[in-house]
Amino acid sequence: MSWTIFFAVLLAASMHAGWNTLIKLSRDGTAAITLVMSAGGVFALPLLFVFAAPHGRGIILLALSIPAHILYYIWLNRAYAKGDMGQVYPLARGAAPLLTALISAVFLHEGLSLPAWAAIIVLSSGIMLMALRGGAGRLRIKAVKLALTTSVFITAYTLIDGWGGRLSPSGAGFAAWLMFLETPVILAIAPLWGGGNIYRRMAREWKTGLAGGALATTGFTIVIWAMSQAPVAAIAALRESSILFAMGLSVLVLGEKVSGWRIVSAAFILAGVIGLRLAG
Repeated sequence: MSWTIFFAVLLAASMHAGWNTLIKLSRDGTAAITLVMSAGGVFALPLLFVFAAPHGRGIILLALSIPAHILYYIWLNRAYAKGDMGQVYPLARGAAPLLTALISAVFLHEGLSLPAWAAIIVLSSGIMLMALRGGAGRLRIKAVKLALTTSVFITAYTLIDGWGGRLSPSGAGFAAWLMFLETPVILAIAPLWGGGNIYRRMAREWKTGLAGGALATTGFTIVIWAMSQAPVAAIAALRESSILFAMGLSVLVLGEKVSGWRIVSAAFILAGVIGLRLAG
């Protein structure tokens, strides 16, 4: 993993934390997250004319990725309804890097070094610790199950997108077409999780949608490009450093307090990030 890829993925992670913070600041989280995800297609439209479109097996993986992403959005929204966002989100993201590393080693034949494995385990442990002990309250069993199911979908779309980006002429082109094609699907099924008045509520969150959509689109494009250049498992783990950025934003922007457990968790995450870079 070159320094360019390393810092690009960290930038993408900060963008991921940024649009999640915007969701947290919004008055209507469900409407805001729906708008951010659907706005990605609008921002991706110009990229369709800049980067080469996927073809062959890339198109098949594109078709598989869309339902994986949609299921992720649905289950994450369900998990938020049962538990605290500050714990559900890192729990869902924390389990995914390990699953991704294990499956990519088997199906993508990506052999990681022992230091890289150790770094992924340390980073994932920090994220899991943040989820279990870094929040204000105790997780409910239902929320835990939904969050862990969400991590399965995260693993699925990460592997599909990483493979699709490699098989396509351009990883950025694969990401752009994915976001563009997702938009009508998200808008069509939005009433299923947001109710019949979801479109009117989304209109009130247009500022969050524009800002969050721009961050989500840019960050996702960077990640898919990075996965076409470096091991998917390492990029997937490094991307989850977004939890570290989210903690900083929660303190600076949301005024949340920093507990001892959150500091310990952040130290593990930071150690994992540094370890991934040192492992190459």
